[in-house]
Amino acid sequence: RELARRGQHVALVERHSIGSGVSAGNTGIACTLLGVAQGSLERRCLEHGRSLNLATYRALGVPHNPCGALYVAWSDEELAALSSLLAAGQGEEGVVELSAAELRLAEPHLGAGARGAVLVPGEVVVDPGLVPLAFARDALHHGAEIFEGLEAVGLERVSGADGYWRIALRPTAPEGLAAVPATGATEIFAWHVVNCGGLGADGVQATAGRDGLSFAPRRGDYLVFRPPQADADPLLFRPIGAVPTPAARGVYVWPTVHGNIACGPTNVVQDDKALAEPQASTLGALREHAFKVCPGLRDWPVAGCYSGLRPALSPGTWGTDYLIRTCHEDRWSVVAGVRSTGLTASLGIAALVADGILGPTSASSNYNNDNTNNPNNNKNNNDNNNSNNTNSNTNSNNNTNSNNNTNSNNNNNPPGSTASPAMPPLPPLRQLSRDFVARGDGKVDLHGRPFRVAHALTQIGLAGGSSPGVSMQAPGHRGSGLWVGARGSASLSSWRLPQEARVRRTRGLPLLLPVASQLRSLASKLRSLA
Repeated sequence: RELARRGQHVALVERHSIGSGVSAGNTGIACTLLGVAQGSLERRCLEHGRSLNLATYRALGVPHNPCGALYVAWSDEELAALSSLLAAGQGEEGVVELSAAELRLAEPHLGAGARGAVLVPGEVVVDPGLVPLAFARDALHHGAEIFEGLEAVGLERVSGADGYWRIALRPTAPEGLAAVPATGATEIFAWHVVNCGGLGADGVQATAGRDGLSFAPRRGDYLVFRPPQADADPLLFRPIGAVPTPAARGVYVWPTVHGNIACGPTNVVQDDKALAEPQASTLGALREHAFKVCPGLRDWPVAGCYSGLRPALSPGTWGTDYLIRTCHEDRWSVVAGVRSTGLTASLGIAALVADGILGPTSASSNYNNDNTNNPNNNKNNNDNNNSNNTNSNTNSNNNTNSNNNTNSNNNNNPPGSTASPAMPPLPPLRQLSRDFVARGDGKVDLHGRPFRVAHALTQIGLAGGSSPGVSMQAPGHRGSGLWVGARGSASLSSWRLPQEARVRRTRGLPLLLPVASQLRSLASKLRSLA
């Protein structure tokens, strides 16, 4: 989106659908800088992204609620830690400590054990599934091309002064169907490739014969409650978080923009990228935590659960910061290690990636540090840069990409140029909900183009807080009923097409959706928790 808005010609190739993969496991809270290391690339991207988020959400019509968040202490140790949290919040406008009595006034339905809290007004609840769809639709409006259901099976650098990348793609198959033979591949050509494949970025690196990446995925499970009736009074007015630690922000209980209440995520490091269904013990622990925070949730039915993997890099090798490297000589960029803060930082990441390829605009010149390559210089860039949690790789002739990967060949279009006038905002939430239910295929229509809704929290909300008439399971992703997960082994890819290249396109397989009978497994599991 960012590169397209700067007048570049961009193509994004997704292995499955927009917003699937890592993005489908996001919490949906646009956070602040609390707990993010000073001087890190992550913090810089968050700072810039936050300055753009609210205006962008309003312009694109993304449902959001700038309600702030409360970080609540439930023990003497946590109460003592609030002072450190308050100190970390200096510089954040309006951050204040609340006593137990003040906390009760702010959130009357909070559990009796709450000892005090820190109020962070700058945090925003947002629909996590509609954010990438709105960005994608805006990118299309500005001339980008998006290809879903394709994966890269070959990446070859064609040498020469005007060398380009030859990328072999083939259609992917939904879960349970036979893989497409390699003979079904097609080719596209790109002047610059950006590998932002989430947990699949290591596979893309290997396919291109480049330096490898290693991941230590972090699993997060979530539980979603729905109101017992449509006119039920709200139980919470803002996210209730735990006192953050250096390792994680902890488990939230928060009201979604659709009126449901969600609880999560867990934070479990695992050795592989396989995303199994959540265990009953994990769901039970989430449920008990939700009841502790808000006892009134005992009267709210469980609408479903979902899981995701965060693409954390192996800390011993890569550290814990975002990773972005650009080599202008080879016209290759890699973006990796974007954890759960990627939703909040996405616009800052987009500007940083675009600046790294095209050169900084006046609005984003603060990203032009010593590690950032200027495209006029033919040298390697080992800058730690970031990419949004969209799990995709992008190739491009003229650099263009915002939350995904970006490639660029020529600089005929000056950085900062806008290709098209503003796009109309998304339809109202009620209209989207009616469209989602009426279609029955798991998609919504955004200004003439249907997009699959990959995020379970969005699916539950659009379906009216209960299970929709179709499975909420993304193609190629393991799921049972309402459980939707981003299977890490699915490396999404996106690449940019050169204007001169003739692209032979193959029709991708249809996105087949199982019927609602697949909800039986989860229903049985949830009954066991009752």
